[in-house]
Amino acid sequence: MRIVLGADHIVVLDGGTVSEQGTPEELMAHNGTFAQMVRLQQENKA
Repeated sequence: MRIVLGADHIVVLDGGTVSEQGTPEELMAHNGTFAQMVRLQQENKA
């Protein structure tokens, strides 16, 4: 996930529709789908 967190801009698709977009920091602060995916991945690493 480090590669994604280092991205300039991320677009999250949900069912073929853009549901979120922004910098990793913005998306983490938004606490939406992207943030949930990051948290799940971090939990699975532990």
